[in-house]
Amino acid sequence: SHLWEQYHANLDEYARIYWRERGIPDDWQDFWKLGVNYEYRVGNDIAPTATIPLFDHAHNILNIKHRFLEPPEGIGKYRYEISGQPHPLFITNPTVPLEGHAIAIEGEIKAAVTYIRMGDKAACVVGLPGKSVGPEVVAQFKGCERVTLVFDPGSFKLMSNDGKDPFVPLPVEMPGKP
Repeated sequence: SHLWEQYHANLDEYARIYWRERGIPDDWQDFWKLGVNYEYRVGNDIAPTATIPLFDHAHNILNIKHRFLEPPEGIGKYRYEISGQPHPLFITNPTVPLEGHAIAIEGEIKAAVTYIRMGDKAACVVGLPGKSVGPEVVAQFKGCERVTLVFDPGSFKLMSNDGKDPFVPLPVEMPGKP
């Protein structure tokens, strides 16, 4: 079996509660194959992570993002299974092409919760890998007429919008975020 399937199979009640508390019910945890890895290695330490498999529209696995449940001191909250690769988008619905009007939200979990709550399963909602959006990420939106960017407050970075760029930046206050 694939590594992301193993992480999904690791979902116990503790991990499911974590995902539920983040706003993702069990059926969506199963749909996106969210998981947990209780044995993620960081140097000589082991730290538990919630796992987010990142697929393309053809459901090919591109990478797996790990979010530390208890981040070790001195490192960030996130790591990729395979480092040194381009950071893929989190695609909420692989049957919806990345075209027309896309809503790109900083963070996979926030994109997932937004998609669930908005109730429009035909909406093109994707999660951005973070606040630093590189050219390889921007290039994925070439088929879009309009892209609404939703960043966390404090990390909002105005992108070029000289009339030729389809990006429409929109900072949004998120509950519980400073």
